[in-house]
Amino acid sequence: AMAVLGRTRAFEGVGEGSSEMEALLTPLLTAQGRTAFAEVEVQNGYYFRSDHFNFAKAGVPALYAKGGLDHIEKGADYGKAQAERYTTQDYHKPSDEFDPAWDLSGVIEDLAVLYGVGETLANSEQWPNWYASSAFRSKRDAMMVAPATP
Repeated sequence: AMAVLGRTRAFEGVGEGSSEMEALLTPLLTAQGRTAFAEVEVQNGYYFRSDHFNFAKAGVPALYAKGGLDHIEKGADYGKAQAERYTTQDYHKPSDEFDPAWDLSGVIEDLAVLYGVGETLANSEQWPNWYASSAFRSKRDAMMVAPATP
């Protein structure tokens, strides 16, 4: 999910505390003058309802992060109001379609951070894992020692 309300001060880690990839966010966000924060609506189970969850269940580390709601110019109340409006009026409804009025400047910043995570991993010898406390860790550990099957 990409926040289409413009540039925000922070980046929300949904399911925070799960994957080592989260640590890669910090320097990228710092370079943008932004910070990371933990998921706000944990009770809604977004991590377990998202598209990446099938990868997680198979042991493949996944990162679910998105722009926050504290709009750089209009503040947190504006961001929260926009999110609430979207959730009540458009989410999973016929009106849930592209709107040319969206401010995609925040999406561009978010994508730069996510691209940076991928670029960092692609240019390193690092194979990310789940944190030891994650329920998905044992499957990842097993896949990293098992020979690949064609």
